Amino acid sequence: MGAAMLAAYGCGWFSSLQECAEVFLAFGKSYEPDMEAHEIYKELFLLYREIYPSTKKVSESLSMYR
Repeated sequence: MGAAMLAAYGCGWFSSLQECAEVFLAFGKSYEPDMEAHEIYKELFLLYREIYPSTKKVSESLSMYR
């Protein structure tokens, strides 16, 4: 989006980048982090890091079936 905005501004279609941004950008729904889910994902990632060395070779062998 930034490149398109700079190109439009550079072509002289807008008198300022602020004006360009007001036309190009629209703000939608905002999201807040789910800290409960974050804690669960942190725990799962720790398990993954513990298990991965044992399963790495099997995962590599399975990759040929993708």
